[in-house]
Amino acid sequence: MIWISDFRLLEPQFLFNDFRPYENGIDSDTLAKAFSALDREVLSYLYAHINPTLLRSIPKLSLRPSQQDLIDAQIRLVATYFWELAYRKYPEQYEQFSNLQRFALDRLFPRSKFIGKIVLDIGCGTGKLLDYLARISTFVFGIDPCGPMLEVARRKHAASSNVSIEKGGFANIPLPDRSVDVVASNMAFQYHERSGGIIGLHEMKRVLRPGGEIRLVVGNPTTQDFLLRLGFRERFVPHGLIIREDCDSDVTVKCMCALALQGSTHHLNVSRHYLSAAGEWRFSWTLSNIWAWLRGTPYRQLFHQGKLHLPSGLAVYTWKDGADR
Repeated sequence: MIWISDFRLLEPQFLFNDFRPYENGIDSDTLAKAFSALDREVLSYLYAHINPTLLRSIPKLSLRPSQQDLIDAQIRLVATYFWELAYRKYPEQYEQFSNLQRFALDRLFPRSKFIGKIVLDIGCGTGKLLDYLARISTFVFGIDPCGPMLEVARRKHAASSNVSIEKGGFANIPLPDRSVDVVASNMAFQYHERSGGIIGLHEMKRVLRPGGEIRLVVGNPTTQDFLLRLGFRERFVPHGLIIREDCDSDVTVKCMCALALQGSTHHLNVSRHYLSAAGEWRFSWTLSNIWAWLRGTPYRQLFHQGKLHLPSGLAVYTWKDGADR
């Protein structure tokens, strides 16, 4: 189970640069309440590494919050950073969840674009796209900021002579200038600087060889609009992602429980047609199904009979060096 004490798993660099609860809708009072429930060891670790500006903004509580207020504050904070915590605590379980997601990689990342090429996969995680690219490319660099996820990917490619896996991200690509033919990323790039943004685009273009291409798959409508404004081309791929229907794994349900508590997921049904939830989806309906599952209702009877998001498709965004000159 992911809980408030697991914030000790976040690396010092992440806490200093990327722990920005206010930008994710967590107000200072909620943060103060959530922190007040931490044990001394975890709190000392956080206070030693989070940005001093953030530290100074956390108010001192004049009254001890009620137990319910404490729990509510902790749930909001954990839900906001659930995936960052899950990546670090349960990388093997995430790999199982990843295996339940079927991306149309051959259409999102056509073989013809990668055969004979040196490729960079940013945000490679446990290696879903990396595995595909390694079979068709001359050489693949995989980078991700999360160490435990990279360990899973490294074990899978221990015998691969055409794969190199290193720690890094959009803002700090550990490669020299003009070193790759294609930069690829699947559901990792975001419009904000923490997971891409303008800095990430500059870094990707820096490592790209003349005539090279950037190919990004994203499902966030704000990120989609961001890329279009910057001259990326858009191509829609119907049924670009499906959740396997032949699986009764509780990993899927647990991950969907987390998604149901995340504010960003509430808006999937209003994004453009690239990644949409079922039209009848309701937050309360999802929670009622979660409780039914916990009480023993078979998984197959819940969540749209196994079709958790019923995505209609994904969009891939491309930028080619020299195309806009």
